[in-house]
Amino acid sequence: METEGLLPPIYDVFLGGSCGWTSWRQEKIIPHLTASGISYFNPQKTEWSSDLIPVEEAAKNTSRLLLFVIAPQPANNVGLLELAYLAAKNYPLIVVL
Repeated sequence: METEGLLPPIYDVFLGGSCGWTSWRQEKIIPHLTASGISYFNPQKTEWSSDLIPVEEAAKNTSRLLLFVIAPQPANNVGLLELAYLAAKNYPLIVVL
């Protein structure tokens, strides 16, 4: 199926924040979103590559809400910088520390 020229999908929630070994998305958030029929984009992948950067950016730009959970470990300095940037751009954010 050809997708060139199509708009990226619109999500209700972008699940940003701590990745690595964290399981907050799968254990806490995704079951509630799924049960409620709320669409989401999960950037946490078992195999991540730089090819996913534009996909994630598009998902952030088309999501109605950005939910960022920042866990104490692993350190997420880049995530904190990203939050500052998104807040300065007036993205609709919920941040959980």
